[in-house]
Amino acid sequence: MNQSPKLNFNQYRDIGQIFNSTFTFIKQNFGILFKLITTISIPPILLAAGLIIYGIYTFIENIDADNLSIFYSFIYFSIATLIVILGGMLFIACIFEFIAIYKESDDYTKITTAQVWSQIRKNFWNWVGKIILWTLISATLSSIISMIVFMIFGTAMVISIFSQSMILYFIFIIGAYAFSFITSAYVQSIGIPIFFITAHDKKEIIPAIGKAFQLMHAKGNFWKGIFVTLLGNLVQYILTYSFMVPGTILFAVVAFNFKESGASFDEITESSSMLIVIAIFGTLYYIALLYSTVIYFVSQSFKTGDLNERAFGSNLLERINQIGTKRNLDVDFQKETY
Repeated sequence: MNQSPKLNFNQYRDIGQIFNSTFTFIKQNFGILFKLITTISIPPILLAAGLIIYGIYTFIENIDADNLSIFYSFIYFSIATLIVILGGMLFIACIFEFIAIYKESDDYTKITTAQVWSQIRKNFWNWVGKIILWTLISATLSSIISMIVFMIFGTAMVISIFSQSMILYFIFIIGAYAFSFITSAYVQSIGIPIFFITAHDKKEIIPAIGKAFQLMHAKGNFWKGIFVTLLGNLVQYILTYSFMVPGTILFAVVAFNFKESGASFDEITESSSMLIVIAIFGTLYYIALLYSTVIYFVSQSFKTGDLNERAFGSNLLERINQIGTKRNLDVDFQKETY
């Protein structure tokens, strides 16, 4: 079976073509991507889930006891949180290291998990630094956004009180939500491309951050970047909740049985069995989110390549060098025959 040609990320694409290329890329590399997530990203999540479940059980069983068991349960929760963070870092690293290897490979079908894992180990602390730095920048931008949204809500409340007009209030509220969605998409539209630029273009983190901002604010790029991010989020969450349908049904059945047994709300929430079911449900949701996030990350990568091409025309030199080559002569001959 002939393999489909390797995709070029730095290429002009409209929004439909970005997502078409995204699904083509995932179809091309479905096996290796599935193995990468399953073997590199999922084990830390399962380990963290085990610690959380054991911590819940320890806490519930010793809630009335005056001993160190409750303290130990919080230690388990803290360790689990660190492991989840580590799993998230490994997930980001494995996706973008794979994209970088894909770009350089002569035959992408021969890429192995060992090859990707070797690159992750080699660049692990570099990835930790990049993710922490962007988290700080993202938190700062998100805090500013939250303050602005809070001010808009406050202004809407004051205006509605003095004008006694609920229409103005709802206009402000809708505006606040729209602003929140757009600005959150803006933060994401810069954040994910940073990881793509550092891996794909081999740039250091500070120049990559500068380039990510530059690409988003190049002429004609801003709204396209926002729309691709919002659509990518929509596709991601639809798929995540689709994966979670069986788990949701199981959770609902368990909750219904608790209710039918005559247990009060406090008894249900304090039940170790129920809390463990919630922990398992949360773990399954997180795993489903990881698999669906691949679509979001890849779409952001193709979006970044498109914005880069529109802003800088990075393939211009390559196209100029191909003028007069056999490939271009063949293309010119085909054009003349029509």
